[in-house]
Amino acid sequence: MTRVLISIAKRLWPDFDTLADPDRSQLLVNLSGTIFSLPWVFGGLVWLVYLTNMELIRDQWLLMLLFLGLSISLSRVSFFQVIKMGGEKYSHNSSNLSDIALVASYFIFGPTSVWLYVLTTLVHFASSWYRSDSRIQHWSWIRNLAYNLGITTIAILIGLKIYTFVGGHYPLTGDHLFDLIYAFSAVLVYWSIDGLLILIWWYSVYRFVLLPEFQDKVFFGLAWQSFIFLMTAHIPGVFGILGAIIYTRMGLLLYLFFISGVFLVSVLTKRLSEAVILSQQKTGELDHLEQLGRAIIAAPADASTLPQLLVDYVPRMMIYQQLEIRLFEGQTLLQLPEDRPPLSESIWVWLQENPHSQEYPVGEPLPWEIETNHYYIVLTPILSTDEQEPLGGICLVQSGYQFADISTNLRPALQVLAAQIATALNAAEVFNQTLEHQKVAQELAFAGKIQQSFLPNKIPQTEGWQLAAKLLPARETSGDFYDLIPLPNGSLGIVVADVTDKGVGSALFMALSRTLIRSHAIQYPSDPARVLTAANQRILMDAHSGLFVTTFYGILNPVSGELIYANAGHNPPYLFNSGNAIPSRILKATGVPLGLFEDKAWNQYAIEIKPKGILVLYSDGITEAQNPAGEFFGEERLLRLAGANLDRSAEDMQEAIVLALKEFVGKAPQSDDLTLVVLIREPQA
Repeated sequence: MTRVLISIAKRLWPDFDTLADPDRSQLLVNLSGTIFSLPWVFGGLVWLVYLTNMELIRDQWLLMLLFLGLSISLSRVSFFQVIKMGGEKYSHNSSNLSDIALVASYFIFGPTSVWLYVLTTLVHFASSWYRSDSRIQHWSWIRNLAYNLGITTIAILIGLKIYTFVGGHYPLTGDHLFDLIYAFSAVLVYWSIDGLLILIWWYSVYRFVLLPEFQDKVFFGLAWQSFIFLMTAHIPGVFGILGAIIYTRMGLLLYLFFISGVFLVSVLTKRLSEAVILSQQKTGELDHLEQLGRAIIAAPADASTLPQLLVDYVPRMMIYQQLEIRLFEGQTLLQLPEDRPPLSESIWVWLQENPHSQEYPVGEPLPWEIETNHYYIVLTPILSTDEQEPLGGICLVQSGYQFADISTNLRPALQVLAAQIATALNAAEVFNQTLEHQKVAQELAFAGKIQQSFLPNKIPQTEGWQLAAKLLPARETSGDFYDLIPLPNGSLGIVVADVTDKGVGSALFMALSRTLIRSHAIQYPSDPARVLTAANQRILMDAHSGLFVTTFYGILNPVSGELIYANAGHNPPYLFNSGNAIPSRILKATGVPLGLFEDKAWNQYAIEIKPKGILVLYSDGITEAQNPAGEFFGEERLLRLAGANLDRSAEDMQEAIVLALKEFVGKAPQSDDLTLVVLIREPQA
């Protein structure tokens, strides 16, 4: 049967094979319903023509025209039922209270008044056709027209035939109880035949024509819900019997008063059905949004499961024909139905340029294309949680003809959904940044360990001398360094240096400078100025970073106590030679820092460190350390501490200075690297 339908569909719609699967399925449903109903249309109209009393029409045309107007008016106020069929498919059933006017006319005028039903159906079809633009919508109304003109017409005529067969007469007066029983029986037969044929059509379409994979329990569940709704929708027809009696016994005026009450009930019924659908929808939205929120919280922080979570929860939240969630970077998080082509790229381009929630009813022009809108469309941007920058968007498309009566505002639910997605994406970004930070921290820690290996792993033990050195980096890596270089002539090279700036760049520059100074120190073991000159030339040749390094380099003769030094812009060391708390010599700069000028040279000087003499070398991280009040540690405090500890060992003096510095700084963060070297010449025996 499906092959036959597809063959017919290809003749009617040459582009049938190029359509999306949901569109082809809907067209086949409409086509099968139309074909199923056509024989009934022919039989029903022929039978109606045969039973038509033309003399009655000539005599009562004005009154029948009034009943037609009442029927059409009541048909404009419809109530409905929406059944979710699973997946992305919905069944939409609608009805109205026009049966009250029509059933009354049946029992007043007889079978001839069934033309009023036919005309009401045609007017409703014409109105719906005019409001619909798409091919699927048009064929949906053709299917409904064929069903109503065929099956329902025959069902009504059969009911009226049984009514007269058992003794009923026109007009219905209600003088006897049996009149009411006959009329009710006729209506019941009409309902039963209509409902039975609905079930047959459901079974033929959804079981054999279109969806053979449906489980029996699914099919019968949906069919039973539709059957119950159809029977419920016909119940108002019982009041049509009452209307016929009111007209016959009390006249037209009271009948119109009765119909006025029916019209008010119609409006209330419509509002009630809308409220029920909206309540169901809002309840579903809240429940599933809450469940999705919990699932996102419990999901992996990298948002790797976010697309699957959206597949699991979003389809159950709301009624839709097409729903797509996309990130502007190109990733599609959700596309429903999966077998429908993606939405137009122009939608996402427009939403990225206009990141605010918007809805477009049927017939309203769309800003991203020339065509008039055939659907109800809601757009919602996904904004970043911090900067409110557009990350992506949600586009919901509803069928304009099926859900036009559901005037719900979907934007709040979509905005909550967008916020949940943005939260998940933000958490993933923070997670990735944390991983990256951890990776960088591990690399920096490793770099710090490598840099620590550049420092002397042990202090050289020189007879008659005490030497203590400490470097406290402010970060994982340091721009400060010190070096103690054993030289070939028995001397000891002492380096204290500080690279400008901080971080990895200064650490690399420090490694380069240390290597060059050490290699040239071996080459020129008694000439510190030449060592600095050679190192400066190579720094400028090999590095173009714009960094420079202040450097103090001295060569100590342990036997004589002579120190030949050159100071490339570094903090001046203090020499305490007389046992006095005031330094006897300050070793000021003898030139500019390394890495600034290629043609610069440095002066060098020689001093003698006498027995009990002390040399204190440091970096500006000590003198420029600040406490929480913003005060600097300063050179005066350093001098006072050194002068107060002249009688202590080199290591004890160093520890005293560092301890005092930490107490001064308190909880203030360390802002710079700290280097401190203390050299003491022991008294001669």
